[in-house]
Amino acid sequence: MRQLLFPLIFLLITFSLSSAEPLTPEEWLRLGPFSLKGSEQTLKTPTQGAEFSFFSLRGSVPAEEKPVSGIGSPLWHKSPPRFTGAEEPQAAYLALYLEADRWVCTEMKLEGELSTTVYLDGQRLSSPYKFSLPTGKHSLIIEAFIPAGKGKEYPLKPLFSTKPAEGLRFSLDPKGPVGFAQVLNLVRVNGLELSPDGRMAVLFLSQSLDGKNSRHWMEILSTDDGRILFNTSEIHDITWFPDSRRFLYTSTEKDLTSLIVHDLGDNSRREILTDVADFGSFQLSEDGSLLVYSVMEKKEPKGKGYKQIQDVEDRAQFPRFRSSFIALNISTGLRTPLTSSQEEFDMALPSPKGDKILLLKTPYVYDRRPYTNKEVFLLNLADMKREHLFSQPFLSSLSWSPDGKSLLVIAGPSSFDNIGNPLPKERIPNDYDQQLFLYSLSEKKAKALTKDFNPSVGSAFWSPRLGDLFLSVTDQDQSKLYRYSFQKALFQKLNTIDDSLEAFSPSRNDRAVYTSSGINRPERVFVLDLKRGVSRLLKDYNQEFFQNTLFGSSEDFVFQAESGRTVDGYLVFPPHFDASKKYPLIVNYYGGTTPVSKVYGGRYPKEWYAANGYVVYVVQPSGTVGYGKEFSSTHVNDWGEVTGAEILEGVEKLLKSKPYIDPKRIGAIGASYGGFMTLSLGTRSDRFAALISHAGISTLSSYWGVGDWGYTYSAVATADSFPWNRPDIYVQKSPLFNAQKITTPLLLLHGDKDNNVPPGESYQMFTALKLLGKEVALVTFDGQQHWILEYDKRVQWMKTIMAWFDRFLKDQPEAWQELYPQK
Repeated sequence: MRQLLFPLIFLLITFSLSSAEPLTPEEWLRLGPFSLKGSEQTLKTPTQGAEFSFFSLRGSVPAEEKPVSGIGSPLWHKSPPRFTGAEEPQAAYLALYLEADRWVCTEMKLEGELSTTVYLDGQRLSSPYKFSLPTGKHSLIIEAFIPAGKGKEYPLKPLFSTKPAEGLRFSLDPKGPVGFAQVLNLVRVNGLELSPDGRMAVLFLSQSLDGKNSRHWMEILSTDDGRILFNTSEIHDITWFPDSRRFLYTSTEKDLTSLIVHDLGDNSRREILTDVADFGSFQLSEDGSLLVYSVMEKKEPKGKGYKQIQDVEDRAQFPRFRSSFIALNISTGLRTPLTSSQEEFDMALPSPKGDKILLLKTPYVYDRRPYTNKEVFLLNLADMKREHLFSQPFLSSLSWSPDGKSLLVIAGPSSFDNIGNPLPKERIPNDYDQQLFLYSLSEKKAKALTKDFNPSVGSAFWSPRLGDLFLSVTDQDQSKLYRYSFQKALFQKLNTIDDSLEAFSPSRNDRAVYTSSGINRPERVFVLDLKRGVSRLLKDYNQEFFQNTLFGSSEDFVFQAESGRTVDGYLVFPPHFDASKKYPLIVNYYGGTTPVSKVYGGRYPKEWYAANGYVVYVVQPSGTVGYGKEFSSTHVNDWGEVTGAEILEGVEKLLKSKPYIDPKRIGAIGASYGGFMTLSLGTRSDRFAALISHAGISTLSSYWGVGDWGYTYSAVATADSFPWNRPDIYVQKSPLFNAQKITTPLLLLHGDKDNNVPPGESYQMFTALKLLGKEVALVTFDGQQHWILEYDKRVQWMKTIMAWFDRFLKDQPEAWQELYPQK
């Protein structure tokens, strides 16, 4: 049974029970009592707050008539909070749900003689029990020690005081809206690998339990019936042999890595590579005859205290590595060096038969964007001769055709002399809008397969049995799977379940597995019949975890912009939405150049915003990929002009058609490029009542020159434009140079180790607005980079976002005042 609600860390609020009329819930859920005779607890006298640990509270979801596994399956049942002593000491549990309509400060006092331990959302509290409740439902469990004394009555009277009192209700029903746990503590599928015969699926899984505890494990499932055939927490990566009985994995001890073959037939293990220092990665040929692995070394040795910056990338705060590649013959054990580290190759990919190797390196080329070039070579193992195949600056990935005669190349539309670019010559394409090319090794020529195909290609698989291609793509605001027939030169969308395909792994026969999710639908694992295009559920790891979660509804919202483009979008509603009421609105838009897809949760969880009483509007303005090359090309050199206008236009059209949106309570949030958009919107409109920019770019020139990825991202987003030739972009479109126009309360969020968009982008905007006397706040997170990933800091980050919106969109400043009190 998985944990229902996330364990919170609460601040103390000082006020007495006399400040409000105490609230006394008369009905509780009770479990037990259970005899402690003979247990370790009887060896010493419990004190106030002693922890009996009769059963694990982690993952406990009390509900009436619900059994508790592991202790004889007793049932929770309704009961007043009183107990009767027996001849031996006992332990018992009381449970209650606290429902907060807003941020509530409360104190609980326990009147009675019993020694107790109190848990709020699974987190043990210390007496006195003063705590704060964010909006939502919270579980309270009291563990009580009942001393020996047959027939003696032990009443327990919990008294609650709230400020304000109307914000708190009591319930015995575990059903509630999305909380921190439903965003952070669900089981996640981090990797997926189907066996060549399609009969077994490997899943790499993880689950965060709280700020200090998490688990990671691997399962091999039968794709026929979902049975677990093998599981372990010791293996973190595998590659199947073609017999679908053996797989390869790495094991590392004391910085030395070994490659091990595991045979599922007899569960035997055999090392084929032992104690390799600085091991990088490995690739196995499809026939299982050849393995290619890499050994890495740092480009700059430690301990000098200085270094010369030779390439722009040398500025990066993280060490750079270069790799040497070695081939291992599986049958003979013979090792053959393929490249030296001095040659600085990035990839070595064996052909299906293991007789050739694709090599790729990325030299710096500063006279043309994106200032690196992908050089592809073919190495023939028979004579060790290398042949240069092609150079493409916007290349993303390479893979072999099943017969080894062609290559599948995923790259930007301007690749191969613009053969995949349908735009007029004067229009620069968005080269993050990835396209698929077929490169013939005999003809030394590429063919564009997706020139007139609107979705952006993420990955491609060439089925050796069916002869068709299968493409995972960004298709408008969804992630989907398409089939391409060479014979018909036709794309067909496959009917995968849910909106967002998150991972996809095919086999060499007709079967594939994938994971997908959707708005209000957490990730699940499916088996797909590639021939018939039919899916069936294989595993839902979170079914029980979400059985008590209440979701709102969602609907699409599409409008015709003044530009003539159709602008996509969707709305997410709170549970129990009532269209006769007025709601505050949160507007969200893309970062980078990828749409905010209809995926569950994510770093900006739409469902959680909605659960806090907001309607959420996700708008997909011009510039994002997935809507065609003309649409995505708007991103290039725009920097908020068209994109910002469409966001504002969408909000106005939404207000006209949706009377339940309060026009005075609208907020906006974005991250990275989306954070820039927040700042840009603040300089051009007073439509919003609150703005949040996470890792937003405030000055295009400083981001371009200082961010580790600044100049390479700008190679697409600001193609052929530089601070010296386009001050109209780098100055006039930089929010910092228009800071005096911002009138909306602005919250700036940043990881203080962000190497993509450096925190200086927020520092300088904060400084400007402070000097201008504007309403601005800046919160940084220690040790965090472009995303806030450390668990406890992620929770604080989420609380901060909601507290800012509650302060300005709901006129509820209590959460912000408690999180960030005035000095």
